[in-house]
Amino acid sequence: MLGPLRVRVDGEVVSTGGPLPRALLCRLITAAGETVPETTLIELWRSAPPRSAVSTLHGYVSTLRRVLEPAHGRAQPSVLVRNGVGYAIPRDSVTVDSRRFDDVVTAARAAADQLDRRTALVRFDDALALWRGPAYADVIEWDFAQVASAGLHAKRDAVVLDRLEVLSDLGEHDDAAAGLLAVVEQSPLVERGWELLALAEYRAGRQAAAMASLRRARTVLADQLGAEPGPGLTNLYEAMLRHDPDLLPRPVVVAPTRRTRYVPAELTTLIGRDAEVAVVSGLIEEHRMVSVTGPGGVGKTRVAQRVAGVSGHRDGAWFVELAGVHDAVGISDAMVNVLGLTAQGGVDMVGTMLRDRSCLVVLDNCEHLAGAVADVAERLLRACPDLRILTTSRVALGADGEWIHPLSPLADGTDLFCERSAEPVRDVDRDDVRRLCAALDNLPLALELAAAHTSVLSVRQLLDRLDDRFALLEARSARSVGRHLSMRMVIDASYAALTSSQRSLMQDLAIFEGGFDFDAAGAVSKRGADVLPDLAALVDASLVAVVGGDPRRYQVLEVLREYAIGEWSPERRADLVAAHIGWAEAVAAAAYPGLRGPDCITWMRRIEAELPNMRAALANCVETDLTTYLQIVGDLHWFWFRRGLIDEGSRLLAPVVSDAAASAPVERRVRVLSGRNLVAYLAGDGETIFDSLQRLQALLVEIGDDPIDPADRGAAAEAATMLAFFFAGAGAIAESAQFAAVSRRHVGADGDSEARGELELAVGTAGLRSVDLDSAEIHLGEAIRIADVNGYDWLLASACWILAKSRIAGDDLIGSRPLLGRMVEACERSYDLTSWMVGVATLAYVAYRSDDPETAARLTGVVRRRTDLTGYDPERMDPIDLARYGAEIRDGIASDVYEHGLEEGLHADRGAVTALIAGAVALD
Repeated sequence: MLGPLRVRVDGEVVSTGGPLPRALLCRLITAAGETVPETTLIELWRSAPPRSAVSTLHGYVSTLRRVLEPAHGRAQPSVLVRNGVGYAIPRDSVTVDSRRFDDVVTAARAAADQLDRRTALVRFDDALALWRGPAYADVIEWDFAQVASAGLHAKRDAVVLDRLEVLSDLGEHDDAAAGLLAVVEQSPLVERGWELLALAEYRAGRQAAAMASLRRARTVLADQLGAEPGPGLTNLYEAMLRHDPDLLPRPVVVAPTRRTRYVPAELTTLIGRDAEVAVVSGLIEEHRMVSVTGPGGVGKTRVAQRVAGVSGHRDGAWFVELAGVHDAVGISDAMVNVLGLTAQGGVDMVGTMLRDRSCLVVLDNCEHLAGAVADVAERLLRACPDLRILTTSRVALGADGEWIHPLSPLADGTDLFCERSAEPVRDVDRDDVRRLCAALDNLPLALELAAAHTSVLSVRQLLDRLDDRFALLEARSARSVGRHLSMRMVIDASYAALTSSQRSLMQDLAIFEGGFDFDAAGAVSKRGADVLPDLAALVDASLVAVVGGDPRRYQVLEVLREYAIGEWSPERRADLVAAHIGWAEAVAAAAYPGLRGPDCITWMRRIEAELPNMRAALANCVETDLTTYLQIVGDLHWFWFRRGLIDEGSRLLAPVVSDAAASAPVERRVRVLSGRNLVAYLAGDGETIFDSLQRLQALLVEIGDDPIDPADRGAAAEAATMLAFFFAGAGAIAESAQFAAVSRRHVGADGDSEARGELELAVGTAGLRSVDLDSAEIHLGEAIRIADVNGYDWLLASACWILAKSRIAGDDLIGSRPLLGRMVEACERSYDLTSWMVGVATLAYVAYRSDDPETAARLTGVVRRRTDLTGYDPERMDPIDLARYGAEIRDGIASDVYEHGLEEGLHADRGAVTALIAGAVALD
C-alpha cells in the first residue's frame, strides 16, 4: 500500500484488474479486518452507481478471490470473505506493508528508548525503505484513500524526524542538520523539525546558526499562523542560552542483569599448574566437597580460580572470597553477595535458593574459619543434592565427606620466574634461575616476589642474597617450618629493600580488607595525594597488586598483609584502626546523599567494593564507639535496602535498639531506625516494622515540637515522613496526616528538596489509601517533579508506582502504563532489581485488566524467574495491592493460557523481556 497497489501471491506479482477492483481491494484492507457493508462498497462508484452495481461488485469479488486464492477451488475462501451484509479481509490472511512499517517503527523507537541508537537508525531506515511512492497512489482519487494516505504520510514524516534525531544523538550532527533543513523547508509549520534542526546545529558547535534557526521558526509561525512558538521551541532557546548539559545526547544506560556465574578474571597467566587443574577438576566431579590445602603462597587460590573458570556446571561457578570475613555469620553474607540473593534466612536461605541448582561454589581462604566453613558446607551439601563445593585452606576443614587434596610446590618454577621477571632472563642465567627457584622451595608467591627484584638485582645477586639465610634454615629438621621460613625470608628480603617511608605505608595499607583505592590509601596513611610515589614503589615491588577499575583499586596479598600486620606495635594498631574507622565514616557520609542522587549506581558499586572494609570498621567500633557505629550504618542503610541484602542489613542495623544506643545523638538513632524499618519492609517483617515505627514515634516526642538544633529538625522531619508514609500505607489516614503536618513544619511547603519529595510521596500514598485519587494525583505528581529535578530515581520510581496504583484504582489503565514505564526505566538506570520486579508485577496486572492475559502471564513469569534467583517476592513486600493483583491474575486467567505464558516469561532472555515490557507499556 506504500505506493501504487502491488499484490503478491506466493511471491509472484499478480494483476488485480482496473481502477474499481483495485479501489475495492484497498477499501477492504483499510478496514483492518472489519466487515464493510455492500452499501458502502457500492459508493466506490463516485458518480451514480449503475443498476448492475451489486452484481458487478459480486463479479469483482469473484475475480479478486481467484487472484488472491488461485488454489482454493471449492473450499470456502479465507482471504476475501463474506460476513453477513458485506465483505472483509481478515487481518491475519494478508501481509500489508503499512502494518510492517508500523511494526518496524515500533521496534526502532523501542531501541531508541533503550539508547540502542545504532539499531534504531537501522530500523528507521528499514521502515522508510518500505515506501515506493505516495501511499495509495493509484486510488488516491477516492476519499477513503485520501484519508488513509494522509495518516500514513503523517506517520512517515514523524519517522523521518525520529531518524534524524537518532542520527544527531549518534554524533552525526552535520548530516542530521542537512536533513532537517530540507524538512523545515518542505514543512515549515512543524515545530519539532525546527527544534531538532536547532539542536543539531547547537551540538555541532554552531550556536549562532542554532539561534538563527529558532528566530526563523518564530518568524515563520508568526507570519503563517499568527502564533507564538510552542513551549518546546521556547524551552530549547532558554536551554541553549544557559548551555544546559541536558542538550547533549543521553548516555547509554545498562539495564539491570543478574550474574549467571562469578569467577574473577585471571590477571596473570597460570604457569605450571595444568596437571593440578585437571586433577582437581576430576576430583570435584567424583566428590561433592574438595579442599585444596597447602602452605601460604603455594597457589591454592589460583588453581581453584582456574578450576572454576573451566567448569561446565549448568548453573555456573561462584567464587566466594572469605579472607575479609570475621565470623560464621559473615560466611553466608559473603555467599549472598556473590550469588546475588536478596532473601533473608542466612545459610538455610542459601540452601533453599541453591536446592535445585547444579553449580560449583568456591570458598577461598578458609583457614581462619575452618570449623565454621565446615559447618556451612555440611548444611549446604545436605540441602542441595547437585551442589559441589571447592575450598582453599592452609588446613583441612574437618567436614564430613571432605576430600583433601594437598597442593605441592611447583616441580620446577623456572618458567614462572622467567614469566614474572621484571627484566628478561638471559639463556645463560637459566641454570641460576633454576637454583634460585629450588632455594625458594619453588613456592609460586616466593618466586614472584623474587622475580620483581630483577629490575634492581641480577639473578646471581639474588642467589647471593638468599644463600646465607637458607643455610640457617637447612639446620632445622621440620620441613614445614623450613617452608614457612623460606616464605618469610623472601618477604623479609622484599621488605628490607623498601625505604622507611615505603615500609611505613606497607604497614598502613595492611589495615584494608578486600582492597582499597588511591583516596583511601591517602586518607588512612594521612599522606593525601603525596602517597603516590611510595604506592607506586610498592606496586612495582609486587607487594601491592593493581586489580583494575576506574578509579583504580589495589590489594595487598593476604600473606603480605599478615606480614605487615606483624610489624605493628600496639600503638600503631590503635592508630590505624582509628584512622580506618574515620575513613569508613567519611565514605559512608558521602554515600548517603550519593545513593539517592543521579550518581546512585556509581555509589552502589563503590560501596559494594568497599563492603569488606565497612564490615571490618563496624566490627572494630561496635563495642567501643557505638555512636560512630550508628553513624556509619545509618548512612549506609540505603545500600542494604536498595541492594536487597536483608540479612546483613537487619543484623547490622539491630544495635540501634540496644540500651547502649540510647545515649547516641537522636539524629543518628532516627536514621538507623529508618533504615531498620525499610529493610524490614523489604522483607515483609511486620513485627520489626511495628517496633521501628513505635521507636520513631518515641524519638519524635524526645525531640519535641520546636527543636532549635538544625540536626534535630532534620531528624524530626525524617522520622515524621517515615511515619506518615507507613501509616498511610497501612490505611491509618488520620495518623498519617498528623505526621505529615509535623514533617511539613520542618521541611517547608515550598522548594524542591529531596526531603519534601519524600513527604509528597507520603501524602500521595495517603490519598491512594483514602480513595482521594485527586489528592494522590496532585501530591504524587509533585513528588515525581521533585525527583526529576534532583535525579532521585528511587523517589521517581516509588512515586510513579503509587500513582500508577492510584490510576488503576480509578480504572485509568491507560494512564498507569507510562508511569510504570518510567518506573522500570528509573530502576534500570539505578540498578534497582527489587523495585524493577515490583514495577513489572504491577504492569502484569495492568495487562490482565486490559484483557491481555498472555502478556500478564508472561510478565508474571519474568518476575517469578527473578524471585527464584534472589528470594525476593514483591507480593510479600506489598500484601495489600501486589498480593491481590497476583491472586486476580492467577485466578482469572485460564490455566492453560497462564501456564504457557508463565513458562515463556520464566525463560525469556534479556532482549525478549525488554520487548515484552515495551509492548505492555505502549499497549492501547
